[in-house]
Amino acid sequence: MDVTHRQMVWSHYVPWHAPFNTSSLVNRHYNFPTFQSAGDEMLDYKDEIRQAIRQGIDGFAVDVCVRENSTTYTEMVGKMLEAAEGTDFAIVPCLDVKTTPENQAARIKSMLDKFAEHPNYPVFRGKPLVFTYTWLAWTPAEWTRIRELLKADGITPAFVANIRGGFKPVGRDEVLTYIDSFDVLYSFALSGIDRVPVLQTVQVLREICRQHDKLYVTSLSPGYYGAWFNGRNDFYQPHYGFDQLHEGFLSSDTSDQWMHLTSWNDHDETSLLPMVFTSANPSITLAYANARKKLPPAWKDTRLCFAYHRELLPGTLLRIEALALPGTSDENTAVFGRIEHDGKILATLEEKQFTPGVFTTAEWLLDTISWTEVPYATPIVQIVRPGQPARTIRLPEIRLISGWLQNAVTLKVAETDLVDKVEASLAVSYNQHGFSAQCTFTAPENIQRLDLYRNDRPVAVFNHETNAQCILNLQATGTGTCEINLKNGKILYADRKFSQRGKPDFQVTANVVRSYGNRAWTPN
Repeated sequence: MDVTHRQMVWSHYVPWHAPFNTSSLVNRHYNFPTFQSAGDEMLDYKDEIRQAIRQGIDGFAVDVCVRENSTTYTEMVGKMLEAAEGTDFAIVPCLDVKTTPENQAARIKSMLDKFAEHPNYPVFRGKPLVFTYTWLAWTPAEWTRIRELLKADGITPAFVANIRGGFKPVGRDEVLTYIDSFDVLYSFALSGIDRVPVLQTVQVLREICRQHDKLYVTSLSPGYYGAWFNGRNDFYQPHYGFDQLHEGFLSSDTSDQWMHLTSWNDHDETSLLPMVFTSANPSITLAYANARKKLPPAWKDTRLCFAYHRELLPGTLLRIEALALPGTSDENTAVFGRIEHDGKILATLEEKQFTPGVFTTAEWLLDTISWTEVPYATPIVQIVRPGQPARTIRLPEIRLISGWLQNAVTLKVAETDLVDKVEASLAVSYNQHGFSAQCTFTAPENIQRLDLYRNDRPVAVFNHETNAQCILNLQATGTGTCEINLKNGKILYADRKFSQRGKPDFQVTANVVRSYGNRAWTPN
């Protein structure tokens, strides 16, 4: 697949969060993907690629961990290439970890021998493309050595260098020491934590690329989320609303041919696929992608998205941000509203006007010092467009927490993600063995399933199989062999990380689960 002159949007992909691992994420992350695995690895990859295309993404840079004499996740690159067949979606490895130049060259050669001729493998300026994550972990001399070793085997890759300074500013002189080793430059997590404005760093990198005939890639990152449940409690750059991602977009230039999104599915880094608490992601990435590809907007009316913290300490500042994604309409859009708790107005949201045809942001800054006895607050906004009925939307609630903030997610919701005029009720009762829940739900379409959450954690599913039944959840961990035999019940669902049901080492029936060859990192 020749991508030399093609407008491309890439996104970093981590194989350890592949679709069939989604269920295992609920014990490690608050925010996780909304789609459900089909139980078939290939079908899952195909569905994921279709979703990425709907979001304006043209290729995945798949993280592969280079070890001595092996490369972890290489086999998944091959499966994803197969899943992409029949589309114009590209799959390329992204080199992680550092070993030795000799081993690195051997691992690259092995992957290119397997994949470079595949129709969905990208080629840039006649050379097979190879992304990198740990580019700066290697010295310029080591990259020179790697290229020499590959050239001796008749291989000349087009390397995509990840140039970012982290807490240290990116220096022009340092970048120039690598200039002969890479063909394309991007920044995995350009966020300004080096105290240099993002735009200033981008201008330096873009100018270097222009002067040396290298391709500069616009790089967007929402910020590093970390994960309380996953042992990342002291996350180092919590994202703030839409600001950081949008700042990356605004730093782009009409001459930039490619754009990179960090990341598709790294739930520690902040994922951009459809997620429980960040359903606006698809709208945002599609709007950015279409703008950079010089394509018309995908919708008519200006689409409003809202961002704010899910949990807040009473008395601290509440910031609600609105992002307007342009549509084809030339009509203005206005929004105003209020914050309520059980019908009591806690604050008002003054009117904001959004000019058509442009990306615009607005914010409301609210004092919550009088909310100390309020367990939750609900933003209610009214959106007004000329010639259309005003639309009132209840946004997801803000939870006021005294003590430890647990769910550090920033909610990101598009106005089109929410269903209007839905009546629902939920009754929960507790007993010594657990709790019972009854839900009624009216909607214009049939509801396939409802997920029940407690403290933002999923605990049960309402569907035709669980209706009026007692549900028990079990997680078994450890190595060796695990066998579960069930009497007086039925196994509705079982999965194992990195495993597909029906394979010899993972068998599931209505009464038995047999799991062989378990590893310490493989929850059953």
